[in-house]
Amino acid sequence: MIHSTHSPKVSLVRLREEYKNGIINPPSFLPKWYQDIDLLAGKLAFSLVLNGINLQSVEEHYINKGFKLSA
Repeated sequence: MIHSTHSPKVSLVRLREEYKNGIINPPSFLPKWYQDIDLLAGKLAFSLVLNGINLQSVEEHYINKGFKLSA
């Protein structure tokens, strides 16, 4: 883990430059969930959409329609 007293943005800029200059090597291992970056991007985008839904209002809608919700 990298600890810094600088802001995260400054640290990322520095890390990017050090990577470009060959000071930092590319990773030797990528977790399975990160190997397909397009799949990861899709999952994150879908998660953002779902997080924007007010589940209480959805529940109230279906209760008002007469549906019984189970836990």
